[in-house]
Amino acid sequence: MTPTNPSPIPAEEILGKFTDERDGYFKLEYMQYEQMRVATEKLRREQDHRNGILQGMLDDSSHTAFGISTTDDRGNPRPAYYALRRTAQPVTVSIDKVGHQYFVYISNDSAEDQKLGGVLKIINKTSTSVIGCGYFSTTVGGGEVSTPVALDISALGDGETMVVEVYGHCGSDRCFYRNGSLLLRPSEVGYTVDREKCKIKFESLTYIHAVMIDGDLVAEDNCFSLLPGEVREIGYRPLKAECDISVIGYTV
Repeated sequence: MTPTNPSPIPAEEILGKFTDERDGYFKLEYMQYEQMRVATEKLRREQDHRNGILQGMLDDSSHTAFGISTTDDRGNPRPAYYALRRTAQPVTVSIDKVGHQYFVYISNDSAEDQKLGGVLKIINKTSTSVIGCGYFSTTVGGGEVSTPVALDISALGDGETMVVEVYGHCGSDRCFYRNGSLLLRPSEVGYTVDREKCKIKFESLTYIHAVMIDGDLVAEDNCFSLLPGEVREIGYRPLKAECDISVIGYTV
């Protein structure tokens, strides 16, 4: 049976119709990630400290596919936790569109100025390759948000995805922007598991918008993207001796 959708912003309208039970639960959980990401990226770039903008719960039932909690009833992370973890790090990047212009914002909540490098990539509509790339560098003062950087892009084509990364000694961050709905479809993602080292190695030849790791474990990151040709290793903590591990990938 396809799960019902209690979201105030219907997941099927944003992420695409549920094709089966597994697809439905993925999209409901990823919708939770997206709502937390969008809200907290906005808070960071606007330095908005007003109450009532964002509310959440510490935990709720692990059987609920969609909710606003960061952990389940056993204290294990849910998708919103990983979105909050990403957007709460000292330096984050986000993209906003005003009219026909795209702006990049870099938020620095650390006490020190941060010298950062960055790269902008445009992924084609089939999510198979990078069709545009540009590099930049900047310094963002401690406790400040960078002056919005207007991107020299006349228009982002239908079905294309803009990805911006920043990196420095404080770490790195990645964000994306697409016009319209974020219609997701399953996509193969290559991975190998090293159970002795508790590591999962991912490789992708195409753009994977969301990788979700599930099973009897707690992953150090989840709901992350992979660029064409990217290799990434994620650690995990098993919750039992012989833990089940499953991976699902979705692209746009």
